Amino acid sequence: MTSDDPQHPAGHGSLASGVKSDPRSRRLDRLFFRRIWDFCRPYWTRKGGSRSYVLLALLIGLGLAATAAGGMTTLLYKEINNAVVAKDAAGYWGLTLKYIGLGGAVLAATILATFVEGYLKTDWRRWMTARLMDEYLGHRTYYAITLDGDIDNPDQRIQEEVKPVIDAFTGIPSNILNTSMNVTVQVAILATIAMPLLIATLAYCTVNAVLTYFINKPTIKQNWDSTVAEADLRFGLLSVRTNAETIAFYRGENGERVHLTQRLARAIATQWALLRYQAVVSVATSSVGLVWRLLPALLVVPLYFSGQIEFGVIAAATSAAMMINVSVSSFIEFIPMMIKAVPHVVRVAEIREKYATIGTYSQAQHIGHLSRKVRDDVIGFDSFSLSTPGGERTLFSNLSVEVRKGTSLLISGPTGTGKSSVLRAIAGLWNVGHGTVHSPPEDKTVYLPQRPYMVLGSLRQQLLYPCNAQVAPSDEDVVHALREACLEELVQRHPDLSAEADWGRILSLGEQQRIGFARAYLSGAEFVFLDEATSAVDVKTERRLYAQLLSRRITLISVGHRASLYGYHDFVLDLRTDGTGEVMSIERYLAHTSDTPPSQRSAV
Repeated sequence: MTSDDPQHPAGHGSLASGVKSDPRSRRLDRLFFRRIWDFCRPYWTRKGGSRSYVLLALLIGLGLAATAAGGMTTLLYKEINNAVVAKDAAGYWGLTLKYIGLGGAVLAATILATFVEGYLKTDWRRWMTARLMDEYLGHRTYYAITLDGDIDNPDQRIQEEVKPVIDAFTGIPSNILNTSMNVTVQVAILATIAMPLLIATLAYCTVNAVLTYFINKPTIKQNWDSTVAEADLRFGLLSVRTNAETIAFYRGENGERVHLTQRLARAIATQWALLRYQAVVSVATSSVGLVWRLLPALLVVPLYFSGQIEFGVIAAATSAAMMINVSVSSFIEFIPMMIKAVPHVVRVAEIREKYATIGTYSQAQHIGHLSRKVRDDVIGFDSFSLSTPGGERTLFSNLSVEVRKGTSLLISGPTGTGKSSVLRAIAGLWNVGHGTVHSPPEDKTVYLPQRPYMVLGSLRQQLLYPCNAQVAPSDEDVVHALREACLEELVQRHPDLSAEADWGRILSLGEQQRIGFARAYLSGAEFVFLDEATSAVDVKTERRLYAQLLSRRITLISVGHRASLYGYHDFVLDLRTDGTGEVMSIERYLAHTSDTPPSQRSAV
């Protein structure tokens, strides 16, 4: 579609840094955990998800096995040290071999658990990303995001934000269970040999968990700001690539350099802020860690000196306390991991919530929104008023139009009157207004914009996009359609229809527009909507392209300024700057248009 309408979505929300952020998105509150639940639930409750539960059970089982082996190694460590003190060589070597065997078993279980966890994460990411892409395309969510401009960089969110969320939360069930079992085993052992050290260890772990939460809480905002700043930088770089030719014509390199440097500066500033605070966190955690190193020396060694315990108990108690601390610490690590995952969770959730909102909205009846009726014999409007998507401006009011099947309508009028918006309303893209829209079934329509979309694929795929035909056309049909669309040279240059290329780059705009017509010929559509679809071709080619459509008895609705278009349509919808419009025959329209030269009037 062209962008001559006011408030056209192409420019709305183009700066990602301008997207407003909800402060609630930077908290670990009920909304955050609801979003986590909404993220995790579909994968684990989907039909045919039993394999994922088998993998999770295997992961938990391996963790429990490692926990049991860890408890046995703690007891063996005590016996080994006592054998050293007693100079029992035979006992020492026998116990050492058992210790090595248990260590090997723990290592094997750990390696296998790492593989299983990686497999589970990869499968979850594959499924979740595919679902997110379905939701992004469903209900035209991608278009609503472009219109509203309230979600930045959806492509980056889909590609990059799913994996960190899965990495953060995949291991939680097994980690909780394994940590609980490991702590229980080691607490039972330590309680029998060094109760003071057990009390001190549990107190230390509790204080460490509380400090970890409060120390890391400020990083929620810092991680959020860093994620958004990096997304803004990527958006700026992507904008340069998308508009490379226009920037080159403007010689706008210096302006783009300044623009990108500003975005880079914001990204670096957020990184520095995060790095400085992480240094503070490291100092705090290291200081707390010094306390841990002193506990065995202060609480257990004096008992050995007083003869209350054996030497091996020192090693066993220290090992048990260490394993308790390691287990609890591995769980505590989920606090900063969860905090770091906040921006990723929110950025994925916002796309899913947008999809759900649009789905709910599309099924509801709202005051101030168009009603729609599907008809295969009429296109038109009853008491039709249309506003821009945000309701900023009413383009026209109380418009009634009826186009019978087999006739054709040209939408004309000054720039800014909403000509292209009429097509958007027919297509269901714009819905803010009043009245009723009569439109044909979607499978019988084709839209030809001023700049057709060139898909990533072969030449055949270009012609068959979006593949709505019930029976796929043969190669002969495709070649014939290309020739009918005045693309004989393209057939000669690329005789292999399976050849893949960057068609949007190698084809001129005129060739791309003719590709659009070839698509219409192959689609078997009964209604074709054209928005400045021949602006880049000459009048002779335009005549041939329209003639092919008319020969198929296709109903046409065109938007355009060229006087040559009058000859291909029966009626004109004349939109005016005061928000009114009138339908009249071509002859009457030309007779009442003062700025139309007499020669063009007589030509029709």
